Amino acid sequence: MDQNSLAETVDLDRWTTGDVLVRLERRGLLAREVDRSDRRCRKLHLTPAGQALVEEMEPAGSRAHNRLLTPLSTAEQAELLRLLRKLLGVQEK
Repeated sequence: MDQNSLAETVDLDRWTTGDVLVRLERRGLLAREVDRSDRRCRKLHLTPAGQALVEEMEPAGSRAHNRLLTPLSTAEQAELLRLLRKLLGVQEK
């Protein structure tokens, strides 16, 4: 993914995204490299340390997700997701 696509995906401006990426890069979690096909673009890659952190955090994210959604039935969970997508302007697949 490139830096501009990430900024659009997380709905942050390019400057804020750039600042966050600099901090992640300084911590050794992310590497940025110039795209060979478009020298204006910066491709983003997790470093091995970044990938390890993602893998370490996934179980905690799953637990939080489950705690949040447990009170809802499967139908209610689907409806919540539909409504959140509507609020965010994401098209249904």
